[in-house]
Amino acid sequence: MSRKMSRTRAAALIFAALLVLAQLTACSDGREINPDPDAGPQPDMKPTPDKGKDVVKVKDVGQDIKPSPDKGKTKGDAFFAKPPCKTVALEKDKEVDVLFVIDNSGSMAHEQQNLAKNFYKFVDAIRTSKLGNKIPNVHIGIVTTDLGAGNYNLPSCTPAGGDKGKLQNKATATGCKPPTDPYIKYQDGKTNVPSSTPDPVVQVKTGFQCIAQVGVSGCGFEQTIQSARRALDPTLNVNPGFFRKDALLAVIFISDEDDCSAANPQLYDPSQQGLTDPLGPLTSFRCFEFGVQCQCPKGAKCDRTTVGPRLNCVPGGKYLHKVTTFIQFFANLKKTPAGKPHPRRVIMSAIVGPTDKVEVGLSGSYPTLKPSCQSTAGFAVPAVRIKYLVHAFARELTPQEVSDIKNKKKIIPHWIDAAGKHRTENTSTICSPDFSPALGRFGADIVAAMGTRCVTP
Repeated sequence: MSRKMSRTRAAALIFAALLVLAQLTACSDGREINPDPDAGPQPDMKPTPDKGKDVVKVKDVGQDIKPSPDKGKTKGDAFFAKPPCKTVALEKDKEVDVLFVIDNSGSMAHEQQNLAKNFYKFVDAIRTSKLGNKIPNVHIGIVTTDLGAGNYNLPSCTPAGGDKGKLQNKATATGCKPPTDPYIKYQDGKTNVPSSTPDPVVQVKTGFQCIAQVGVSGCGFEQTIQSARRALDPTLNVNPGFFRKDALLAVIFISDEDDCSAANPQLYDPSQQGLTDPLGPLTSFRCFEFGVQCQCPKGAKCDRTTVGPRLNCVPGGKYLHKVTTFIQFFANLKKTPAGKPHPRRVIMSAIVGPTDKVEVGLSGSYPTLKPSCQSTAGFAVPAVRIKYLVHAFARELTPQEVSDIKNKKKIIPHWIDAAGKHRTENTSTICSPDFSPALGRFGADIVAAMGTRCVTP
């Protein structure tokens, strides 16, 4: 979506969907919307024609580049209402659960190596002087994007249910020892990672490197967000002991394709293969066609046979889970003492395909989504649905951070919402040869969010 019109409308649509979170925010509203991810396939929202002048400037700085000057801001409600409640000191809020959702489809070997190699930067970033130069008491878990493809016996998508959202702790690096639990645990200077080194922080780093390369035999229909939901859903309890209700929660997605979490598994039906069949060819293009809604340039027919750019793309369609329902689910995982949702206790980040350019091309006679970035290791397609979710939980920058940006004292990747608020850009391109800047930024954002737990309604 490199066109200014497209960014404007996409920002406005994101803002509209995220008003759900304003209703869910702790201390400001007693209403609670009960999540129902299995309520059936419904569209998130339909893109609407642009009207009037562009009034919102959103800068996608996921590649750690210098943000553009602020332009065209508008007034409006913030995504998160500010709760009139007291917060706690950082040293009393040092428990963090971190879930990595790692794509294990066939094209992800290099990216998994990149993640394992540079994970140290994430740990260094959460080590803070505010905790006596220690890291928080963390649980760090890994799940894959493989939930199978319904009951269809597709290559790499068996058995049914895939990894089922269960934490993965198999040693995949030579000569290493994985954690003794399904996840890495650091508690007041002690870990569950067998190691010859006495340094517990080093143990956390080596423990993650031992299990992070989850392989490339997973299903090519990546159910990225649904896998995170299953892993964390307290009613399913597939990962006992990992999720702590009072801990800060961080979810980090690593994928070279967008989310394909099907509410209707018929999406994966292999009996339909032709270009004129209702579902079209059995390729991952189905995830885009039936999980994202876009506009085409004026005068262009907009279907799978139309080659060219797509504008104003947002989650939607009748086969995939609604992203807004996922937003409600994750926001409801954290509660205030009064039992109200506390979305400020949830942090979302992603290393995925950029969304500034969405274009449909052809692979032979079949439609395909063109890469939005490329590297020597491969390419990635736009992660419209994942970025939409991540932006829903973006932290508002502090006045000092905004001042540093405006005075060009610091380069802080950010974007500006429809209310004119500066928010952290917690997505980064998966085509980067070095994930360490992104992982460092994600870790720093966790530290910035600590201490924001509401202790009074």
